[in-house]
Amino acid sequence: MRKMQKSQVSVEMLVLFGFMMMVLLSFLFVIGNRISEAQLEKQKAQIDDVGASIESEIKLATSVGAGYRRVINVPNTAGGLDYSITFLDAKTIRGNHTEVLLKLLKTSYNYELVIYLPKNIYGSIAKGRNVITKEYNGSVTLSQ
Repeated sequence: MRKMQKSQVSVEMLVLFGFMMMVLLSFLFVIGNRISEAQLEKQKAQIDDVGASIESEIKLATSVGAGYRRVINVPNTAGGLDYSITFLDAKTIRGNHTEVLLKLLKTSYNYELVIYLPKNIYGSIAKGRNVITKEYNGSVTLSQ
């Protein structure tokens, strides 16, 4: 009878240990997912900040008078993250607006930010030095 009690205690200890390991692994899995989600949101916020800066500069140019000229610097990275920037004018997209497309590169997920702008924006935009000019006909020109 004594031997049976010792083996029962051993089995109960193994079951308890297994249960505790499952709880610990579940907890670590949930924490890992939360950290991953927070990192993803931080990366999205970095590219959103670059996009908001570009959008505000271009919208400022559309709202002021002719002859406005401003030099802006588009960062080479968004908080250390590589990204691409593409300008699509109304003629290219066959629409009544222009778009600036920012896309994160070299990440495990695809994230793109599309900035919709008025139709009368022309030229191109790239990382680095860019010039925004308001023309006398009311259009805005972007150039490097």
